[in-house]
Amino acid sequence: MRVTGYTEWREGSKIYILLNHVAYSKELFEEAEKAVIEDIREHGYHFFCEQHQNAEYGVPILDGKNLFQESFRGWGAIMAEAYPDEEYGTADNDDGKYNYCKWAWYNSELESEIVIPSKDRILPVEDDDLDKLLEAISEEDW
Repeated sequence: MRVTGYTEWREGSKIYILLNHVAYSKELFEEAEKAVIEDIREHGYHFFCEQHQNAEYGVPILDGKNLFQESFRGWGAIMAEAYPDEEYGTADNDDGKYNYCKWAWYNSELESEIVIPSKDRILPVEDDDLDKLLEAISEEDW
């Protein structure tokens, strides 16, 4: 499994399979998570979960068919795993357990560290709008 591009968050999709820690097996999710972390490290990406969930470049696409979507804490944990040497403890004795907080929520002090995917890695939303999908389904199909 590998990251093949980035796109925006979707609540539903007729093109992609949505991967998250709730919807799929632990093994599949861990494989996807590993691929995302490797891609983040390889390209030096640093961005907040706010961007992961709201920007056109926030969601990794795996193998051209799977979207990797995470919660705020989950995305922060991905970034903390990608960059374990970046400390962000809140107390001297927290043993790094709060490192996920650095990139989970927006922090204006980190603006200069943000690195996002290049335009050639960002895939636009195609005809994959959930509203359009729901409009196409007649009430009889429910």
